[in-house]
Amino acid sequence: MKARKITEEEYVLCEWLILESNRIKCNEINKNSKVYPCGCGCSSFSFVKNIRKPWEVIVDKIWRNEKGLMNGIILYFIDEKIGGVDIYSLESTETICTIPKINQIIQNFDENI
Repeated sequence: MKARKITEEEYVLCEWLILESNRIKCNEINKNSKVYPCGCGCSSFSFVKNIRKPWEVIVDKIWRNEKGLMNGIILYFIDEKIGGVDIYSLESTETICTIPKINQIIQNFDENI
């Protein structure tokens, strides 16, 4: 996939996830950052082209979409820098094609659901 400028929705989500992490500096991304959309057409995106290295999960959250289905969202590092955001379904096989709004994010993944 070709790089493009981060959208406002993606930027707001990243900023919130970064603040939730309590361990990352917020200055790694800005409104002009370039992202690489996931090749499958979902809403996941990365700041690194052709990811071939292991991720380090920094934030792992649960969110509910408009249909009430639970989904996951992960902010991850690659080589000590923000690598990207993975957005995925937990309750269906459908591809998640929306960026969650902050008020849809309900808890950390490892808390009781």
